[in-house]
Amino acid sequence: MLRRLPLVLVKYILWLSSGGLAFWVIIRLRVVLLDLTFRLRWSPWTQRAADRFGTVFLGLAWLIFVMASDGYFDTSSRHSKSRIGKIFGAELLLLLIAYIAHTLLV
Repeated sequence: MLRRLPLVLVKYILWLSSGGLAFWVIIRLRVVLLDLTFRLRWSPWTQRAADRFGTVFLGLAWLIFVMASDGYFDTSSRHSKSRIGKIFGAELLLLLIAYIAHTLLV
């Protein structure tokens, strides 16, 4: 049991950092959504509805991602370390896309 302890600690550290980075991505995507509603000149009522529904949708996407990455990190310790790079690479790519979209919309 003590031999597995470092692997479990690494798994949870990766899971927490991945969840934090995904949360940052979700916040940036929400900003892009709000910028898009302003750019399209939607009415204030529509902007608020898009913000609220978008926040709920992005929050659910974040929750599903965190739960899926937990299982992915659990099996990555036994199979391949490249899975960790795939998760963080996808998150960083989404973050880059969100920053580029924000820059183009503002």
